[in-house]
Amino acid sequence: MGALPTLYAAVGPDVKGGDYYGPEGWKEMRGYPKKVESNELSHDEENARRLWEISEASTGVKFALDKKVSGFASKARDHNLGRERRI
Repeated sequence: MGALPTLYAAVGPDVKGGDYYGPEGWKEMRGYPKKVESNELSHDEENARRLWEISEASTGVKFALDKKVSGFASKARDHNLGRERRI
């Protein structure tokens, strides 16, 4: 199904922030989207911090965080501050 789980996670009517979707088939390798558990590495705060920093450096886009967020933010608020966005 290729990108279908990703698309569903982006626009599915029942998707909530922090939900993780993948294929429902054998070993979650292919099939229609379903809500699944993410792996242990996806909950590693240090990895998330490093990825965030690399992403900002690579894109030149800086994000100002209003507060510490555990895990991924469920919604981003774009305050249209030039190239800086607040979440």
